Amino acid sequence: MKTLTLALLFAVSLFHGSNTFANDNDGRDTEVVIAQSMSGEKKAVIRIDNLLQEHKSLLKIKDEQGRVLHSEVIHQAPTFIRPYDFSGVKGNTYTVEVVNKAGKIRKTFDINPSTNTVYFKPVIRTEAGVIKVVFQNPLDSPVTVKLYDRYNHMICEAKVNAQEIFAQGLDVSHLRRGKYDLSLIGTNYAYSKTISTR
Repeated sequence: MKTLTLALLFAVSLFHGSNTFANDNDGRDTEVVIAQSMSGEKKAVIRIDNLLQEHKSLLKIKDEQGRVLHSEVIHQAPTFIRPYDFSGVKGNTYTVEVVNKAGKIRKTFDINPSTNTVYFKPVIRTEAGVIKVVFQNPLDSPVTVKLYDRYNHMICEAKVNAQEIFAQGLDVSHLRRGKYDLSLIGTNYAYSKTISTR
């Protein structure tokens, strides 16, 4: 049986409803949101918000028969966001399960590839100590730009209003060289890319 793989780059849309459970993280509920690929591929972004920062969480992704396709530990991060590629896995229905000190939450979702959706992606260039990001938000709602390190700690965040142009260099000169996850998140839009800095 083929296993689930991480997807390095794709745009996603169609945020499904989210599931939550209460925790003691400043009174905020942990929330799981799934976004499907807009490029006609079997890919999706899994986003988990308001995790307990002082504790580890266990993430599992299962198929329709309940078999575990992927599992990983999320280490002390308030937000987790990562793209996954389901193209090597049979079926269209999957379940995300998150377990931590606050309890367990499950979210079941379908991936129905479509080739008719229009999407946009930023122009990204990496230079010594800087990740340059340029795009115009064509949506009628804001998009949030977030940059995470390999431990899923958010390094920076910026809001881009509807129809606005974003052209900015994200300073990573004070951080170690390595991989970072850039995400654009909106009400009906998400984009994720893993970037390696020099």
